[in-house]
Amino acid sequence: MSNRVIMAAIVVLGALAATGGLLAGGARADAPQGPVPAADLVLPAGPPFASAAEAIEARRKAYKLSGKIFKELKAAIEAGAPVKPYAADVQFLVAWSRKIPVMFPPGSDSGHDTKALPEVWTDRTHFERDAADYTEAAETLARLAEADDQAGFARQFQATGKACAACHKAFRARLN
Repeated sequence: MSNRVIMAAIVVLGALAATGGLLAGGARADAPQGPVPAADLVLPAGPPFASAAEAIEARRKAYKLSGKIFKELKAAIEAGAPVKPYAADVQFLVAWSRKIPVMFPPGSDSGHDTKALPEVWTDRTHFERDAADYTEAAETLARLAEADDQAGFARQFQATGKACAACHKAFRARLN
Protein backbone atom coordinates (compact mmCIF):
# COMPACT_ATOMS: atom_id res chain seq x y z
CA MET A 1 0.00 0.00 0.00
CA SER A 2 1.40 3.40 -0.93
CA ASN A 3 2.08 6.18 1.54
CA ARG A 4 -0.49 8.30 -0.31
CA VAL A 5 -3.26 5.71 0.34
CA ILE A 6 -2.27 5.39 3.99
CA MET A 7 -2.29 9.18 4.43
CA ALA A 8 -5.71 9.43 2.75
CA ALA A 9 -7.06 6.78 5.10
CA ILE A 10 -5.67 8.63 8.12
CA VAL A 11 -7.24 11.89 6.96
CA VAL A 12 -10.65 10.24 6.43
CA LEU A 13 -10.55 8.49 9.81
CA GLY A 14 -9.48 11.71 11.51
CA ALA A 15 -12.35 13.61 9.88
CA LEU A 16 -14.83 10.96 10.97
CA ALA A 17 -13.55 11.11 14.53
CA ALA A 18 -13.63 14.93 14.60
CA THR A 19 -17.21 15.09 13.35
CA GLY A 20 -18.52 12.30 15.53
CA GLY A 21 -18.79 9.84 12.69
CA LEU A 22 -18.45 6.11 13.03
CA LEU A 23 -15.15 4.87 14.32
CA ALA A 24 -14.27 1.39 15.56
CA GLY A 25 -17.73 0.15 14.62
CA GLY A 26 -19.72 2.25 17.09
CA ALA A 27 -21.83 5.38 16.95
CA ARG A 28 -21.32 8.38 19.20
CA ALA A 29 -23.03 7.76 22.52
CA ASP A 30 -24.69 11.18 22.50
CA ALA A 31 -26.00 10.96 18.93
CA PRO A 32 -29.79 10.82 18.72
CA GLN A 33 -31.13 7.32 18.30
CA GLY A 34 -34.44 8.61 16.95
CA PRO A 35 -37.96 8.74 18.26
CA VAL A 36 -39.23 6.04 20.60
CA PRO A 37 -41.12 3.38 18.62
CA ALA A 38 -44.86 4.12 18.65
CA ALA A 39 -45.58 0.70 20.16
CA ASP A 40 -43.53 1.70 23.23
CA LEU A 41 -45.39 5.00 23.79
CA VAL A 42 -48.00 3.43 26.03
CA LEU A 43 -49.38 5.23 29.05
CA PRO A 44 -49.62 3.12 32.19
CA ALA A 45 -53.03 1.96 33.28
CA GLY A 46 -54.57 4.31 35.78
CA PRO A 47 -56.69 3.76 38.85
CA PRO A 48 -58.16 1.81 40.29
CA PHE A 49 -55.02 -0.08 41.15
CA ALA A 50 -55.06 -3.55 42.65
CA SER A 51 -52.38 -2.50 45.14
CA ALA A 52 -50.02 0.30 46.10
CA ALA A 53 -47.22 -1.69 44.51
CA GLU A 54 -49.08 -1.70 41.19
CA ALA A 55 -49.50 2.11 41.31
CA ILE A 56 -45.83 2.62 42.15
CA GLU A 57 -44.65 0.28 39.39
CA ALA A 58 -46.96 1.89 36.81
CA ARG A 59 -45.68 5.38 37.52
CA ARG A 60 -42.07 4.17 37.70
CA LYS A 61 -42.37 2.73 34.17
CA ALA A 62 -43.85 5.97 32.83
CA TYR A 63 -41.16 8.08 34.48
CA LYS A 64 -38.47 5.82 33.03
CA LEU A 65 -39.93 6.24 29.54
CA SER A 66 -40.17 10.00 30.10
CA GLY A 67 -36.48 10.07 30.97
CA LYS A 68 -35.64 8.15 27.82
CA ILE A 69 -37.68 10.61 25.76
CA PHE A 70 -36.02 13.64 27.38
CA LYS A 71 -32.60 12.13 26.66
CA GLU A 72 -33.47 11.58 22.99
CA LEU A 73 -34.95 15.07 22.62
CA LYS A 74 -31.79 16.58 24.09
CA ALA A 75 -29.60 14.55 21.72
CA ALA A 76 -31.74 15.59 18.74
CA ILE A 77 -31.50 19.26 19.70
CA GLU A 78 -27.74 19.05 20.19
CA ALA A 79 -27.37 17.34 16.81
CA GLY A 80 -29.53 19.96 15.07
CA ALA A 81 -31.91 17.22 13.93
CA PRO A 82 -35.44 17.95 12.72
CA VAL A 83 -37.83 17.83 15.68
CA LYS A 84 -41.08 16.93 13.91
CA PRO A 85 -40.24 13.19 14.01
CA TYR A 86 -40.34 13.50 17.82
CA ALA A 87 -43.91 14.85 17.93
CA ALA A 88 -45.38 11.52 19.12
CA ASP A 89 -42.77 11.30 21.87
CA VAL A 90 -43.73 14.76 23.08
CA GLN A 91 -47.42 13.84 22.91
CA PHE A 92 -46.62 11.00 25.30
CA LEU A 93 -45.13 13.57 27.69
CA VAL A 94 -48.30 15.68 27.40
CA ALA A 95 -50.57 12.70 28.08
CA TRP A 96 -48.38 11.48 30.94
CA SER A 97 -48.23 14.92 32.55
CA ARG A 98 -52.03 15.07 32.55
CA LYS A 99 -52.21 11.68 34.20
CA ILE A 100 -49.58 12.21 36.90
CA PRO A 101 -51.94 13.34 39.72
CA VAL A 102 -54.09 10.19 39.53
CA MET A 103 -51.01 7.98 39.58
CA PHE A 104 -50.42 8.82 43.25
CA PRO A 105 -53.52 7.45 44.96
CA PRO A 106 -53.82 7.29 48.74
CA GLY A 107 -51.88 4.32 50.08
CA SER A 108 -49.12 4.49 47.47
CA ASP A 109 -47.08 6.83 49.63
CA SER A 110 -44.69 4.30 51.12
CA GLY A 111 -43.08 0.96 50.57
CA HIS A 112 -42.23 -0.72 47.29
CA ASP A 113 -39.17 1.52 46.93
CA THR A 114 -41.22 4.61 46.09
CA LYS A 115 -39.28 7.85 45.85
CA ALA A 116 -42.40 9.98 46.34
CA LEU A 117 -42.20 12.31 49.31
CA PRO A 118 -45.13 12.64 51.76
CA GLU A 119 -45.73 16.16 50.39
CA VAL A 120 -47.38 14.58 47.32
CA TRP A 121 -50.31 13.79 49.62
CA THR A 122 -49.98 16.54 52.25
CA ASP A 123 -49.56 19.43 49.76
CA ARG A 124 -51.78 18.12 47.01
CA THR A 125 -52.65 21.58 45.66
CA HIS A 126 -48.97 22.36 45.04
CA PHE A 127 -48.39 18.91 43.53
CA GLU A 128 -51.31 19.26 41.11
CA ARG A 129 -50.28 22.82 40.19
CA ASP A 130 -46.75 21.62 39.37
CA ALA A 131 -48.18 18.80 37.24
CA ALA A 132 -50.40 21.32 35.42
CA ASP A 133 -47.38 23.57 34.79
CA TYR A 134 -45.56 20.60 33.30
CA THR A 135 -48.59 19.85 31.10
CA GLU A 136 -48.69 23.43 29.84
CA ALA A 137 -44.97 23.40 29.02
CA ALA A 138 -45.22 20.00 27.29
CA GLU A 139 -48.23 21.16 25.22
CA THR A 140 -46.20 24.11 23.93
CA LEU A 141 -43.30 21.76 23.18
CA ALA A 142 -45.69 19.52 21.23
CA ARG A 143 -46.91 22.43 19.08
CA LEU A 144 -43.32 23.38 18.29
CA ALA A 145 -42.45 19.78 17.39
CA GLU A 146 -45.41 19.62 15.00
CA ALA A 147 -44.25 22.87 13.39
CA ASP A 148 -40.68 21.51 13.22
CA ASP A 149 -39.54 24.77 14.82
CA GLN A 150 -36.06 23.71 15.94
CA ALA A 151 -35.07 26.97 17.62
CA GLY A 152 -38.38 27.35 19.46
CA PHE A 153 -38.34 23.67 20.37
CA ALA A 154 -34.85 23.98 21.87
CA ARG A 155 -35.92 26.94 24.02
CA GLN A 156 -39.16 25.26 25.08
CA PHE A 157 -37.34 22.01 25.84
CA GLN A 158 -35.46 23.91 28.54
CA ALA A 159 -38.72 25.30 29.96
CA THR A 160 -40.34 21.87 29.88
CA GLY A 161 -37.36 20.34 31.65
CA LYS A 162 -37.56 23.02 34.34
CA ALA A 163 -41.29 22.36 34.83
CA CYS A 164 -40.64 18.64 35.14
CA ALA A 165 -37.73 19.20 37.51
CA ALA A 166 -39.75 21.55 39.74
CA CYS A 167 -42.07 18.69 40.62
CA HIS A 168 -39.19 16.31 41.21
CA LYS A 169 -37.44 18.85 43.41
CA ALA A 170 -40.48 19.34 45.64
CA PHE A 171 -41.97 15.86 45.62
CA ARG A 172 -39.26 13.25 44.96
CA ALA A 173 -36.67 11.95 47.40
CA ARG A 174 -33.07 12.45 46.30
CA LEU A 175 -30.73 9.56 45.94
CA ASN A 176 -27.56 9.83 48.01
